[in-house]
Amino acid sequence: MCSSSIEALRFFQDKAKASGIDKTPLPRSWVNSVDATELLICRELTPDLFHAFERVVSRLGASQKNIKGYIYQSHELNAYSSFDDDKCIVRVSSSLVRLLDIKEFQFVIGHELGHFLFQHQLVDLEDSQSLRLSRAQEISADRLGLLGCNSFESAIRAILKFSFGLDSTYINFDVGFLVSRLNSIDFDNFFLQSSHPFFTIRCRAILWFSLLDYKLEHSLFIEEEKLLKVDERITRDIKKWITRSNSMRLELENELKLWNFVSNVVATGTFNRNDQQVFEMKFGSDELIKLKNFLSGDSTKRLINIISNKIESIEDEIASLEYF
Repeated sequence: MCSSSIEALRFFQDKAKASGIDKTPLPRSWVNSVDATELLICRELTPDLFHAFERVVSRLGASQKNIKGYIYQSHELNAYSSFDDDKCIVRVSSSLVRLLDIKEFQFVIGHELGHFLFQHQLVDLEDSQSLRLSRAQEISADRLGLLGCNSFESAIRAILKFSFGLDSTYINFDVGFLVSRLNSIDFDNFFLQSSHPFFTIRCRAILWFSLLDYKLEHSLFIEEEKLLKVDERITRDIKKWITRSNSMRLELENELKLWNFVSNVVATGTFNRNDQQVFEMKFGSDELIKLKNFLSGDSTKRLINIISNKIESIEDEIASLEYF
C-alpha cells in the first residue's frame, strides 16, 4: 500500500501537518533505554506476536526495517507509538497483550502505526481546538487498525476489551447485536447516561468505514465520494455528541459555581441577608431553600468535606466531556 493510498484514508477533520516541517529524530538515548529494558517483539523471543506484527506492517505497506515493537511490563492497558519522519517504535503494555487475541493485537498495532504513517502531531491537551484534532486523529488511526487486522469483528472486540478491561470470559461478542445497537442509539438520550461516548463513536466510525470496498493485499481503491459520505456520517455523530456535551457542560459549570459559592459561605462562616439575596438571584429560590437546609444539617468540618468531594466530582465530569 503506497503512501498516497494511506493519505487518501485520512479522516477529513484530521489535518495533515504542514509540508517541510521535519519531526525531531527519536533521541538515541531513549531508543537505547527502550531496547535495554523492554521485550523486543522478534522471531526468536515472541514468534506469534512477531509474525502478527510483521503481517500488519506488510499490510500497511510500511518499511519493516524502520519499525520495531516492544512489550513493556505494566498493569495498565495501553499502547504507544513514538516516531520521527522515518522510524517508529510501538510499545504495548503486557496487560493489554494478555487481554487480546492475535487479530485484536493486530488492530492495536495497526492503530499505532496509523499515527506514524499519518505523521500525527502531538497536541496540546489544554487547548480545545487541539483536542478536536486529536480526536480526528484517532478516527484516522482506527482505519489503519482495521486494515491491519483485516477483521471488523476483531477491531470492535479490541476496542471493547481496551475500553472495559474485560476478556472473552465475561463479554459475549455478538457483533450483530452490537451493530444493531449502534444503529439504533438515540444520541440525545444515550449520552445523558453514558460514561463512554468515545467508545461508541469509535465503533460507529469503524462500522461506516468497514462498509466501503477496500482490498488489503493489492492496490487500495475507495471512491473519494463514498469516503466523503462516510466522513460526513461520522461528523454528524460527533456533532450530536458535541451538542449534548456543550449542554451538559453549561449545566455542570453552573452547578460548579453554586458549590464554589457554598464553599465560600462555609469558609467564612456567614450567610447574611445580603449573601442570601445574591445567591437567590444567581441560582433561584428553590436552591436557596436547599442551601439553608444543607447548612443546618451538619458540622462545619463535615460540610467542608462534602463540598470538597462534590466540587471534585463535578470537575471530573467536566473533564470527561473533553472526549467524544
